[in-house]
Amino acid sequence: MADESTDVYDEIFDFRVVAALDFGTTYSGYAYSFYQDPLKIFCPQTWFAGEGNLASLKTPTCLLLNPDRSFHSFGYTAENKYVYLASEGKHQDYFFFSRFKMDLHWKDMQHDSELKDISGKSLPAIDVFAMSIQYLRDHLVQTLNERGTLADLSQIMFVLTVPAIWTESAKLFMRKAAVKAGIHTEQLILALEPEAASLYCQKVPDDHLSFGTSHLKRSPGVQYLVADIGGGTADFSVHELNEDGSLSEVHMATGGPYAGTSVDEAYLKLFQTVFGEKTMEKLRENDMMEYLAILRSFESKKRLVCEEFSENVSVNLPTMLSKTLKKKSKKINKVLNGCGLEGSISFHDNKIKFSPCLIKSLFNHPICGILEQIQNLLRKHEAIKSIILVGGFSESRLLQEKLKENIKGKTFVIPNECGLSVLKGAVLYGHSPLSITSRIMKYSYGVASDSIFIHGVHPKERKYSDDNGESRCKRAFRVLIAKGTRVSASGVEISRTAEPITNTQMSVSERIYYTENVNPVVVDENCKLLKNYVLSLPKDNEKPRIIKSIFTFGLTELKYYAEVLETGGKRDEKLILPLNSSVSVTLNQEELRARATVAVSRNFKEDKMWLNGREQSMKNARLQSVISQIKRLCRKRKIDGDQPNEKLQWKLHICSENNFPTAAGLASSAAGYACLVYALSKLYGVEGDISKIARLGSGSACRSIHGGFVIWNKGDAEDGEDSSTEQIAPETHWPELRVLILVVSDQTKHTASTVGMQTSVETSDLLHQRLQGVPKRIERIKKAILRKDFHSFAEITMKDSNQLHAVCLDTYPPISYLTDTSHHIMQLVHAINQDNSSNMVAYSFDAGPNAFVFMQEKDVPTVLDILHYFYPNSDPHFIRGIHVPGKHDTHVDYTAFSDIKVIPRALKFIIHTKPGPGPSVQESDNGLLTKDGLPK
Repeated sequence: MADESTDVYDEIFDFRVVAALDFGTTYSGYAYSFYQDPLKIFCPQTWFAGEGNLASLKTPTCLLLNPDRSFHSFGYTAENKYVYLASEGKHQDYFFFSRFKMDLHWKDMQHDSELKDISGKSLPAIDVFAMSIQYLRDHLVQTLNERGTLADLSQIMFVLTVPAIWTESAKLFMRKAAVKAGIHTEQLILALEPEAASLYCQKVPDDHLSFGTSHLKRSPGVQYLVADIGGGTADFSVHELNEDGSLSEVHMATGGPYAGTSVDEAYLKLFQTVFGEKTMEKLRENDMMEYLAILRSFESKKRLVCEEFSENVSVNLPTMLSKTLKKKSKKINKVLNGCGLEGSISFHDNKIKFSPCLIKSLFNHPICGILEQIQNLLRKHEAIKSIILVGGFSESRLLQEKLKENIKGKTFVIPNECGLSVLKGAVLYGHSPLSITSRIMKYSYGVASDSIFIHGVHPKERKYSDDNGESRCKRAFRVLIAKGTRVSASGVEISRTAEPITNTQMSVSERIYYTENVNPVVVDENCKLLKNYVLSLPKDNEKPRIIKSIFTFGLTELKYYAEVLETGGKRDEKLILPLNSSVSVTLNQEELRARATVAVSRNFKEDKMWLNGREQSMKNARLQSVISQIKRLCRKRKIDGDQPNEKLQWKLHICSENNFPTAAGLASSAAGYACLVYALSKLYGVEGDISKIARLGSGSACRSIHGGFVIWNKGDAEDGEDSSTEQIAPETHWPELRVLILVVSDQTKHTASTVGMQTSVETSDLLHQRLQGVPKRIERIKKAILRKDFHSFAEITMKDSNQLHAVCLDTYPPISYLTDTSHHIMQLVHAINQDNSSNMVAYSFDAGPNAFVFMQEKDVPTVLDILHYFYPNSDPHFIRGIHVPGKHDTHVDYTAFSDIKVIPRALKFIIHTKPGPGPSVQESDNGLLTKDGLPK
C-alpha cells in the first residue's frame, strides 16, 4: 500500500539508475542497469562464500547485531562471524537473525511486531528488516561510487521484490522497512517476483534457456505458467504475451510455503525425532557452533540429491548428541523402530547416517505441493504450453525430474542462473512498469461502513438505529473491488465520499479490509485489517463535512488517499475544476455520437483540424492543453530500450464530427473531447486514466470517457489531482431506462456554459447555498440508480435541474437558458406524473433549452403519444433514434391536461435513446480521414 505520486518524484528525482533489491528468504542480492541501456544488467560478484572464498552473486539473508543492537554485519560475513563467536562462547549477547523473511508470510506483521533471533531474543521486526535493506542499499551505493557511475543517491530508482502471494499488509510492512532504511518512498516501487521473472524470460536470449527446449515461444496470445520457487515460498502465475510485447496476468497468483526451507525443516525434524526436541534446544543454547554446523553441512549436500542419488549422507555428531546416543541408545533405537526409520538411520564412528531414500523423502512435501499447484492451473488453463521454472529451489535436480515425470506434454524452461531471474527481471520492471498491462485481483477490498440496513442481505444481529432513526448495519463490508476482477496494471482509481453519521463526531475512522471472499457482506473473522486511518473533522458543524477517499487498484500495491473536504469556494478554471460533484448518464452511440479520426505523418506540413466538415483553428487553448498532456504521458512511457516515439515529432491531423447539434446544450463538446482524447491516447500509446485529460478540453468530457452512469467527484486539491470520475453502474445495469431528447432549438446558445458559470460564481448567492446540499443529493441519486428506483431518480433529477436554472436567474445579470417551450415541457411532465399518481417521467435541462426526458421503456409509447398531441409535427423524421414499432393505442385521457396548450411545431425533433457505453475504436475503413490525411 502506498501513496506516492509519480508526477511528484519526476520533478524531485533525476533517475539515472534502476536498482533491484532481491530480499530473499535464504539469499539476498542486488542488480542494476542504467537508463540509457536497460538490458545491460550488472550483478556485482562481491560476496565470498565460506572458507573456500568462492565468489557469489548473492549472500545469505543473515543479520548480526552487536550487543547494543547496532549493526555488525550481513550475509556471509555475519554468518561466519557468528560461528566464530559461538566457537569462542562469546555469542550469547549478540543478535543473529536468519531466514526471517518467512515471518511476513505466516504472521500479520505490524509496525510494532517483534522477531526472535536464533537464540530466542526479541527485537522490533521493522528494525531487523530495515537494517538488512539498508545494508543492501549501502553496498549498492558503494559499488556505484567505486565505479564512478553515481553522483547522488537521488539518481537511483529502487525496486524491491516481493512474492505475489503476499498480503497487502506484508507489502506495506516491506515499504515501511525500506523507508526506514533510508530509501525515499517516492523512489521505491515493489515488483512481484513471478512478473519480474516472466519479463526477464521474455528478454533473455534463447541460448540462455535450458532443459527441454531450444527456445521459448514469444508469439502474441501464447500463455505460459511461471513457477517462482525460492527459499521460502513458491509463487505460481499464468501470463499471456500481448501483441506489443507486454504481459497480462491470466490467473491470480497462487502458491504457498513449498520451497527450499521446507527441506531444511524436515532435515532438522529428523534430529528432533531421534534425539528429542529438548535435547536439540539444549544444543542450540549451549553449543551454537555445533548446532550451526549441522545445518551448514546439509546445505551443500542437498543440492546433489536427484532420482539416481544413492549415497548415504553422513553428519558428524556434536559431543552433546554423542553423549545422548550412548546414554539412551536403546530408547533411540525404539524410537527409530516405532517411526519405521530403523533401516534409514544408522550410527557409526560418531556419525549419524541417513539413507538416500530418506534424504529424498525430505523433498516430498514441497514437491507434492508444487505439483498440485501446477496441475490445478493446467486444468484451468489448457492453453498453457510452457512452464518456466525460476528461483533458487527450481535448480533442484530432484524437483526438475519429478515435474518432468508427472507433467506430460508441456515444455519446461529454466534460464541459466535461474536464481537470478527475479533479480534481473525486477531491474527490467523498474525501467518499464507498464510491461505488465493487467492483473487479476487476488482479494476483495472494501471498507467497514455502517451502511443503510438491507433486509435479506445484512444479518439481523448487525441491525441498529442511528440518531436520525435510520436502520443501519454495523460494520458492513462496502466492497470497493471484488476478488477475480481484471484491472489495468497502470492503476484503476475508485473513489468514495461519506459523511459522519452524527453531527457531534469530531473524527472518523476509515478501516480498510481485504478478504478472499468474492462477495463479502459484513466484516467478520475472514476479513483482515489492512490499515485504519483516523481523520479529524472540522469543528464547524453547520457546514457539511465530506470525507473523500481515493483507492488505486491494479498496481503492485494498493494506493490510498483521503481528506476531509469543505464545500464552497471558487475552483481553478484553467484546470476545468467543478464547484460541485455531479452525476451523468452516457447515452448510446447508435443515436447520438461524436466521431474523431486522428493521424500523424512525417509528410504532413502542419497541424490541422476539421469539425463537422469545416476547418478549425488549432490555436484553441483547451485543444492545445489536451494534445500537450497526451504527448507528455507518451514521453513518460519508457519501453525496454525503444528510441523516443517518432510520432511525437510529426504533424497531427484531426477530423471530428457529431450527429447532433453543436453548442446547443446537448453536451456536444463533452462528447467531442471525450472521443478526441480517447483517439489520441490510442494513437500515442497512452494507457491508464485519461478522463483527467478529457476534462481539460471540456469539463463534462471526463464523465463521457465512461459508459453508463458516472459520477464526477469534484475533489478539493488546488492542482485538481483529486478531481476524478468513476462509473456508478454500467449501461447494462438499467436496461429499461429510456431518454427522449426534445430538441427545442438546434442553434448555438447565446451564453456559453463556461462564461455563464464564471458569472454565477461571482454574483449568485444562491449558488453557494446549492453547493451545501449537493453531497447528500449525490448519495441519494446514486442509491436510486443502484436500486433502479425511478420514482426517486425522477424527483432528484428534476429538483436538481430546477435549482441549477434558479442559480442562472440569480446570477447578475441573469442568465436564461430556458425558453417558453422549455417551461411548457416542465409543466407537461408534472401533469403526466400527477395524472399517473407517481413519477412516470422526469426532465433535466443542461445549459440550453432542450429537454432530456427520462422514463421506463414500457412508458415510451404513452409519452410519445402525449408529445405528438401537444407538439404536433408532420415531419416524417420528427422521431429519430430507437424505433418504437407500430401505432400506439395508449388511451390517454387528455381531459386531465386541460390547462396545457397545444403548440404545433414547438419541437424541431425528438431523439429516442438509452444509456450506452464509453468511447470505442472503430474499423479503420470507417475513419474520417483519407490516407493523405484529408477529410473524406
